[in-house]
Amino acid sequence: MKFRRDQISAQILSAAVLFAVACTPDQRGEDELPGSSGDPAPDDDDDVGDPGDDDDDDNQGSDSEDTEVSNGGPEASCEETKIGPRLIRRLTRREIANTMIDVFPEFASMWGGVLMAPDSVGGRGKYLNDHSLKFGKQTTGDLLSSAEDMASLVASRLETVLPCAAESPDENCADELIDRYGYRLFRRPLSSSDKARYLDLFATIRNDADFETAVKWVLVALIESPHTVYRRETGEATDDGYRLTQFELASALAYTFSNSAPDAALLERAARGDLADGGVLIAEAKRLLTSERGKEVMIEFFRGWIHYDHVVAENKTNVPEFVQVREAMIAETEAYINEVIYAREGTVQDLLTASYTVVDPQLAQFYGMSTIGDSEFVVTQRDHGLGLLALGSVLASRSQSVSSSPTQRGLLVLERLLCGERIDPPQEIPEITPPEPGEYTTRERYETLHAADPLCKSCHSTFDPMGFGFEHWDEAGRYRADESGLEIDASGDILLAGSTLGTFDDQEDMAQTLAELPQVIDCVGAQAAYYAFGGIDDCLASQAARDALRAGEMGLLDFVASLVHAPHFVRRK
Repeated sequence: MKFRRDQISAQILSAAVLFAVACTPDQRGEDELPGSSGDPAPDDDDDVGDPGDDDDDDNQGSDSEDTEVSNGGPEASCEETKIGPRLIRRLTRREIANTMIDVFPEFASMWGGVLMAPDSVGGRGKYLNDHSLKFGKQTTGDLLSSAEDMASLVASRLETVLPCAAESPDENCADELIDRYGYRLFRRPLSSSDKARYLDLFATIRNDADFETAVKWVLVALIESPHTVYRRETGEATDDGYRLTQFELASALAYTFSNSAPDAALLERAARGDLADGGVLIAEAKRLLTSERGKEVMIEFFRGWIHYDHVVAENKTNVPEFVQVREAMIAETEAYINEVIYAREGTVQDLLTASYTVVDPQLAQFYGMSTIGDSEFVVTQRDHGLGLLALGSVLASRSQSVSSSPTQRGLLVLERLLCGERIDPPQEIPEITPPEPGEYTTRERYETLHAADPLCKSCHSTFDPMGFGFEHWDEAGRYRADESGLEIDASGDILLAGSTLGTFDDQEDMAQTLAELPQVIDCVGAQAAYYAFGGIDDCLASQAARDALRAGEMGLLDFVASLVHAPHFVRRK
């Protein structure tokens, strides 16, 4: 029989369906598993959600100030520490790419990368690694193409990493290849049935094609397998529920704290049973978090939490030079995060109140800061503003094209720092009046002309008072002493669920007030845990860690690492 690519592609995809069902921890179908995202077989839809649903901003890129109902996101107030359900989680696009690079490092520079579109999940407040992520028809085909590209590279140069390919290209050599790459891709030893299945596939293709072709498609099947592209967190039955196996813990550590597969050292620890020791778990979490991949994890969390990276798509009508500094604003934010979180091991309080930023000469000039001589980004004391909420990317991405936006900036505080929900707006919302420089300040347009309308006030009164604290910063994220000659009133109230938690006179006062509120610290911790655990449930972090974070006794990096001591990290209900 003549070998045909389309036949073997269909065979691999069909096998993927069967394997996925075999992964199910009970007698229900895979689609009924709590937290499951199905299998990589084609379905009627592409990825879950709408590409526009992954942000938390208020009509980004639009001058509209209409609000929507919030759904998703963590609950900050916890009466108890929970344990989530068993589940099988699809790897993200980044996790799949990193896994391929780390498992096949000799070929990474030649590989074209994962061809899948960016991940997308539906609902406000969710992160892109949400447990609801699934494969659709398009992503399944893209994954197959990506796997083929890597497998072709490896198979054509196999003798450089597997000597038997040159000396004796036979079934024994195929067996060696399956052992080597199957172990890394599956993140566990292969069972005898696993090996038999892939050796049968090799033999079937070898009957009609050469050794290189047979090896290629075995590699494609390994890469495409649900054991590779899903994280299994189902555990073994115990008297108090289910406890994750050593190899499941290795995968949980690696993907949670480095966005990639376990390295050889971590797999060796799992094989020895070392991960039953809480001290080993925390040591591994810290090792991974302080690696370059770990730093990417923290940056990915901040992007999903604050969405500062949306600034790259912003345009400011009256500030043409803004387009030249958008990328630099992102670099500033990420350098600031690294400085606070890693270099200074900062707390949430430090994150919100640091008196410095990290800028290069171009950005310093744009902000009107004192000139710095170096061409690189350097830590620089700010002339105005404090902390994360005074960064240009945060402020400019929460603005309109021609003016600042108390609404968008207030919603940032409400939803991302207080874990509050915006209320359902009325059906008909009057449009806000356009800016009239020199006639009205932005605050007057919102507070007096727009929110004075009863239809508007019911919503805007719950978040605009917090947004007014940023009014000394224009739509491009630059400080202004006044607004077109008019005096700025940057005072306001911090509001949550009908209660006033504090008052402030300006952004600096607001930042310090927010940093002292337990509701804010709880929310930031909840956001970090929600991200780390794929949004499966609220209140999964341990009470001890939440208390230490609130008291300022634990830095944010240590808090994230401490999630390994949460009952949910090792157990399932």
